[in-house]
Amino acid sequence: MKVLLIKDVYKLGRAGDIKKVADGYGRNFLCRKVLQCLLQKGL
Repeated sequence: MKVLLIKDVYKLGRAGDIKKVADGYGRNFLCRKVLQCLLQKGL
């Protein structure tokens, strides 16, 4: 899945970056920390 970061994430990217991450990492870590605003497989 691709995520749009709204905050800097250590070893992943800076705010505004679009990064490809594993589905589990995106759902379990990033969603819980509210660090991204958009999750889409076809971003």
